[in-house]
Amino acid sequence: MNPLHGGDISRKPPFPFFKQLASKLLQAIRGSVSFAPYSAKEVRNELALKAFKRLMILLGAYMNRKTLILIPCCSSKSPGGIRKYDRSSCIVNYLSPDAGNKLMALRRQVAAAFKEMPGPDVGFERPEVRIEYMKAYKRYRGNIYSRITESSWEKLNSSQNLKLLIVSALYGVVKHDETIRNYNIRMDKNKIEGKLLKTWWRKHGLCDIILDYIVTNKVEVVHDFLSSSYSEAVEPLQSEVQRIGVDYITHDYSGLGSGSNYYRGEDVQRLIQGYNENS
Repeated sequence: MNPLHGGDISRKPPFPFFKQLASKLLQAIRGSVSFAPYSAKEVRNELALKAFKRLMILLGAYMNRKTLILIPCCSSKSPGGIRKYDRSSCIVNYLSPDAGNKLMALRRQVAAAFKEMPGPDVGFERPEVRIEYMKAYKRYRGNIYSRITESSWEKLNSSQNLKLLIVSALYGVVKHDETIRNYNIRMDKNKIEGKLLKTWWRKHGLCDIILDYIVTNKVEVVHDFLSSSYSEAVEPLQSEVQRIGVDYITHDYSGLGSGSNYYRGEDVQRLIQGYNENS
């Protein structure tokens, strides 16, 4: 597939320097040269910016490294579900015991503060039969999620080396296929102990929990598609990930306003579809 033309290989690239960019990017990934991304001033044309971003995503995807995608949750959710919790889908099974216990303790605090029904999904052992559960990628219905196709979710479900985590105001962080309840809590609106949730999660070490997942599951590259409030909640994740030698790619959508999540979703979709498990 030609990343510059969405699969149309019959057309020439719009700018000759993309060949050079591709070569330099590949060299940088292999560690042979240092690479500073081109700024918006240097790549002014809108088509060039879009094509350059797509090129970067696809080059990273085809390297077949163990990859983690981070996206935010959203306020728009599907109602309903089934009254049975799937413990096997919980992220705790993919964390060290200490990190798993810490996450569940924090979930209990948030759930209690916002008078959520106690349930195993938020760290309470006794079952609450009235709670309806649904896989996270089916529960969330915002702009990011609407751009990711069913085939991409299925690809994630079966992939050994491509994983996606969702940063959540209630749960802290969940696997894309973890079963969750319907809730109405936001990082940048709701407070606990006098602090916005984005600040509360940061102060209580959400960064350390995600870092534990990265180390435990031997992640080699992280793609950060988080919006500002969710980035604040996981600080200082980028510097901590880079400190342990894992590549960290931040996808910046500042200046796009309410349309930013639409573009996040498109780029996540592109990354999943471009990932080659067997390359």
